[in-house]
Amino acid sequence: GGLGLGIAMICFIYSITMTTAAVTLLCLAAMPFFTALLAFLFLRETISINVWISIIIATVGLTIIAIDNTEKASLLGLIFGITSSIGFSVYSVTLRWRKDTPKFTTVAFAGFFCVVFATIMILSNGLVFFSSSYNSAMFSLHGTVVCLGLILYSIGSKAIPAAELTLLSLTEVIGGIFWVWLPLFGINEIPTTNTIIGGFFLFISITYYSLVMKWNKRHIALN
Repeated sequence: GGLGLGIAMICFIYSITMTTAAVTLLCLAAMPFFTALLAFLFLRETISINVWISIIIATVGLTIIAIDNTEKASLLGLIFGITSSIGFSVYSVTLRWRKDTPKFTTVAFAGFFCVVFATIMILSNGLVFFSSSYNSAMFSLHGTVVCLGLILYSIGSKAIPAAELTLLSLTEVIGGIFWVWLPLFGINEIPTTNTIIGGFFLFISITYYSLVMKWNKRHIALN
């Protein structure tokens, strides 16, 4: 699980430097599909028809995004993005596979793997470990936010099936695309038409799943 998470984080960085942030984030829309398949094969988890419908809608959105990325660099970024989603799916499935495994251990191992990989890349390219005070502050802030999110994600895995867990995490995608678009706080990166259409499909899949889950809870309560 830690290895899968480490690979996911590394591929995410490579992807976001080769293509737009919107495309990289929307690649994560494939997570529920890979997670559902892995959970079915290794955990024998049953996937409800409503979850599959949501996954299919999200996959359609990802396909629309891929059509808009035919250049070599952008296509490579798309591949790294999908690899990142697979790695994150492996992480989600292993959380459900060994529920008694300390959650902090998995995240810590992923962080250690990234440190080793980054050290190798820095030394092999003749770079230095130190940066400006501003960048160092950003590194610390980003590391804290990411680790906190992963820890909360790990805790939530105890009560939610793997496929549904990753489907709910797709709210990060919508939030990330909106954030980089903001002229004042973001980088004013305007998504392409296909990216907007694909993102709309993703939003529909999350909304559909949320409504179904709410209805199911109400139905159980009434009975």
